Amino acid sequence: MAQKMTTQALTLIIADKLYELLKQRAAQTKRSVEDELLEVVNTALPSTSNQNDVPSELDAELAAMVYWSDKALWKAGRDHFPAKSSVRLEALHHKR
Repeated sequence: MAQKMTTQALTLIIADKLYELLKQRAAQTKRSVEDELLEVVNTALPSTSNQNDVPSELDAELAAMVYWSDKALWKAGRDHFPAKSSVRLEALHHKR
């Protein structure tokens, strides 16, 4: 059974320049300014486990990655399983 998401209304005062940027992005993506702002906020804030299927301990680590430098993200992306372990895991996988 899916949980019902509650919402809150918010009045936000922003600079004209920022509003114009949001308006341009909204037009490019064919969304309303409100939907575009929600997308920006959702992208900027770390997700929470109740919004996805990621275990909470992994969700916290993923949320922290938002603040990693490009160099740290590239390093994490390039790190891999040791070759010996990888071969063993692959063999076990094919045994199934």
